[in-house]
Amino acid sequence: MTDKCKICGSRNKNVLFELCSNLKLMGEHFPKSPSDMTECPNCGLVYVDMEATQKDFDKYYSSPNSNPFGYYEIYGEEHTNAYFNDILNKFRDKISKDSAILDHAGGSGDFTKFLLSNGYKNSEQLEISEKCAEIAKGKGVNTILINGCENPPKELEQKYDLITMIHSLEHFMDIDKVIENAKKMLKPNGYLYIEVPDASKYSNTGSVPYTMYTFEHIYHFTPDTMENLGRACGLELITKGQFFKAESYDVLYGLYKIGSKNEVKYTSSDKDAILEYRKTSAGRLEPFIKEFEKSQEKLILWGIGASTALLMNGTFDNCNVLQLIDRNKQRQGLNYKIGGREYKVEDPDTIKDKYATIVVLPYWYHDSIMKQIKDMGFENPVKSLM
Repeated sequence: MTDKCKICGSRNKNVLFELCSNLKLMGEHFPKSPSDMTECPNCGLVYVDMEATQKDFDKYYSSPNSNPFGYYEIYGEEHTNAYFNDILNKFRDKISKDSAILDHAGGSGDFTKFLLSNGYKNSEQLEISEKCAEIAKGKGVNTILINGCENPPKELEQKYDLITMIHSLEHFMDIDKVIENAKKMLKPNGYLYIEVPDASKYSNTGSVPYTMYTFEHIYHFTPDTMENLGRACGLELITKGQFFKAESYDVLYGLYKIGSKNEVKYTSSDKDAILEYRKTSAGRLEPFIKEFEKSQEKLILWGIGASTALLMNGTFDNCNVLQLIDRNKQRQGLNYKIGGREYKVEDPDTIKDKYATIVVLPYWYHDSIMKQIKDMGFENPVKSLM
């Protein structure tokens, strides 16, 4: 389990609730062990406490379990361009077209491509996934491959005027190392832009309940904990704010410069937001689940992954579940208990009952699952937690 808070270093922790009983849903190299949503009682940061390491997550993001969807694929061109302009406006006055810019963990290269297209000619990205690097290369984006949180190559030290971490920091276990490495790569007067999901607004999210508890998000931030992040990691917070991302969900950002370390201040805002979101999610699910409990119709649950972990933790215990389905080969064969009965995650090809109701669980992969159901010719009734 996590030995200390990655922001303030405290070895004390308060368990809020169990997130999932089987961490192997993240991949075969993860341990078969439970994971807990946990609060640091010193600074208030909420994180997922689990028997996993940064190397496990590095392997995950380089494996078939991680699907590098691009922003344009998920949100469409209009919403994506508007969103990228929103980001650019947060630091446009701090850089020039000649500035050296690095997008940290830039995925398939969409934001860096946007910068290049807008005249920021010295833009590139950092990644651990060769798959993402290959996709980005096809877009004309230079990608520097690096192994997880290892020290950056010497040639990258004090190279950049701006480093962006756009929905990447919450994905790293060793966020303290990630930030220290970013500081090494920044010029003395450079800027670090960090953007993360806004936990204080989780309960406003219109997606599938519990989606924001995805295992890919190890840490959860509010405006208060963004300030603590700066204090603990030696960053001066220049500005912070909140906005709505691509007509999807609320995010918050901080623009930092290298500064000095200071004492953190405890805040309960993370814990309060996380517990409120759990309550809100359960309330939104209740009428949906009660309908299944009452009808006892046969259910096929489709989409057992990082963002549906809590849905497998008691939600369907009193329902008539027939099968668990996921097309990811790495998850097939994993065991889950629902209502005292043991189930294995199976391939879509194993579905034989054409009258059972297929329930699509995830938010992020909802459209691709619906397409697969149609392409495979299933005529089952289909319901969605959307």
